[in-house]
Amino acid sequence: MKKYFLILASFMLAACSSSEQNLTYSTKPILNITSSLSPLIQVETTQKSAVIKNKSQQLLNISYHLYWYDHLGVTQIWENQQESYSAQFSLKPQEEKSIDLIKPTVESKNYRLYLK
Repeated sequence: MKKYFLILASFMLAACSSSEQNLTYSTKPILNITSSLSPLIQVETTQKSAVIKNKSQQLLNISYHLYWYDHLGVTQIWENQQESYSAQFSLKPQEEKSIDLIKPTVESKNYRLYLK
């Protein structure tokens, strides 16, 4: 009886385990866009750049924060001891802009781009 219980318990534990990859080990960039900006732009990302296109017929003022993480998901610090790089730009109707995503450290593996 004990033997069957141990086998059943081990099967239950194995069924509860997850084979999904943890987000910290992902190499796919994380993109966050505010709900008011999202319908107005189109964004394409790679490991080295992000291209933002204004799909609207109005001038858009966009600010962004860029965060880099190492392979364990630890935030990488920039030279000025900040956790993110921030900048602003304007896009005319139908205009697109490419942002070069410079890594703050050699350990930087993945990033999160927050557009607002």
